[in-house]
Amino acid sequence: MALVDVIEEELIESASLYAPSQTIAELIDSRLQEIPDKDLREWVNFVLTTGFEADLACSASDISVINYTGDAGYQGGDDCIIDGYSAMLNLLAKGGQIHCNSVVSEIVQTPTEITVRCTNGHIEHGSHVLLSVPLGVLKAGSITFSPALSTQKRFAIERLGFGAFEKLIFQFENAFWRTVDNDVSGILIKGHPVFPYWLDVSASSGRPTLAAHVSGPQALALAKLDDDVAFDMAMSALSSACGGVPTVPVEWHRTNWVTDPFSRGAYTHLPPSISLQEIHNLSQPEGRLLFAGEATSTERFGYVDGAYVSGLREARRLTGGRPVKISISA
Repeated sequence: MALVDVIEEELIESASLYAPSQTIAELIDSRLQEIPDKDLREWVNFVLTTGFEADLACSASDISVINYTGDAGYQGGDDCIIDGYSAMLNLLAKGGQIHCNSVVSEIVQTPTEITVRCTNGHIEHGSHVLLSVPLGVLKAGSITFSPALSTQKRFAIERLGFGAFEKLIFQFENAFWRTVDNDVSGILIKGHPVFPYWLDVSASSGRPTLAAHVSGPQALALAKLDDDVAFDMAMSALSSACGGVPTVPVEWHRTNWVTDPFSRGAYTHLPPSISLQEIHNLSQPEGRLLFAGEATSTERFGYVDGAYVSGLREARRLTGGRPVKISISA
């Protein structure tokens, strides 16, 4: 939609004129006042809001204009990792020692060592601990620290935003949403409370597949629904958008990162009036305890590569600043 693209570009270009407290929602609203046609105004508002919320995994009213436009995005299109992120994780973990079913409950520092205690009774001692749990886990207070984290660190955990982003994926026997005249790459359903935004991901999956991208307020609403209700609501949404769904999915899957105790959400964002200084504060070591993860990356928070690079940063810190290279071979 050309008008939406023009407005989005204008919003980004004018961001520096706005105060740190002003939000994307306020900026969209001010720009929409210039569109006299009510139906067009509502549609543009829906498309813009859905797009911004999908990027940041939170409500447009919780997105600072300046912080959004400061995102260090890369040029070019998107790609998918062959066989998914698990393939990359398996390679990184190759040769390492992983203790399964060992949920960390406490980290205790002394002048000479640091100890990690797990809920199953497992205990590890070492010279340092590198903690890379998601910001949502830190916000939930799932891990006890002794001594307690500094006030600066606790303020950073509290002030930074941690959004919600879920996917519901349907695989079908055929791509009924496509026609000879309409080879769509996605579906937008204005006004739907949970499933307004669908993408055709058939190319990466190898089968006719639609994925609902559910972010911000909609993702929080989805997290409260059981599987049967979520399935029926998603099918109803597609039926209304496509004039009926001729068949049930051959397979389907949903995520629920919001309620997962090991994530408690999606990824980090900067709310209005919150600066990158909070991310810097979160990244700083406290004694023998070091911090990594996307929430500690001032340049790439919210991105996988931000988490990856933060691990290299802390490895350099542990090795006295020497270059660190991770070699991955299948």
